[in-house]
Amino acid sequence: MSTTMIYTLVAIMAVAGIFWLVVYSSRRGQEHRERTSIKPPQSRGPNRTT
Repeated sequence: MSTTMIYTLVAIMAVAGIFWLVVYSSRRGQEHRERTSIKPPQSRGPNRTT
């Protein structure tokens, strides 16, 4: 295997790793925002409009 091929494979793996980290951190951030956001209380009465 040539040196150029090894460098190419390492570069592809690095780009794939960075892409995965961006997607993973974005998904985790969204889950964190949903868990920690302040939501209005849901009404449980018979006149519920939702």
